[in-house]
Amino acid sequence: MKSVWTLPQSIEVGGVSYPVHADFRDILNIIQKLEDTENPNWLNWRIAIALFYEGEIPKEHEAEAMEKLAQFIAYDTQDAKPAPKLIDWEKDATAILSGTGKAAGFDLRSKPFLHWWTFVSTNEGATSGTNIDVSSSSIAAKYFTDTYTSFYWYRSQ
Repeated sequence: MKSVWTLPQSIEVGGVSYPVHADFRDILNIIQKLEDTENPNWLNWRIAIALFYEGEIPKEHEAEAMEKLAQFIAYDTQDAKPAPKLIDWEKDATAILSGTGKAAGFDLRSKPFLHWWTFVSTNEGATSGTNIDVSSSSIAAKYFTDTYTSFYWYRSQ
């Protein structure tokens, strides 16, 4: 999926290309839904899939859709290892936006669209030397671990 020179606007699931909501605000909203402890994980993932992909994903392709969504969130990092949660997008928002704004030279919120991968790569440089880790590897560790646990459980239901 990943090419450092392109920013994907669609993802293939089950042989069909689906447009995706790739703006950083959309992905942060999806992450917030995935971290919702009031719902069971399988429901959080169904909500996340509906928010991320345009069009309906057939039930037989939901596990693939979950995996590809997690890869997208993780900036397509394939070699993630389990790790503790290192960031809280809500609590750390001021520090994250301050650092990324400084690195980018503008307030990221002022753009009507900013691709998630641009947001993540800007964060990787902006937060080095701080106690906030928003690198793709930390994001990958969190979401790959949760994804595989969730979708294998979901498939068995």
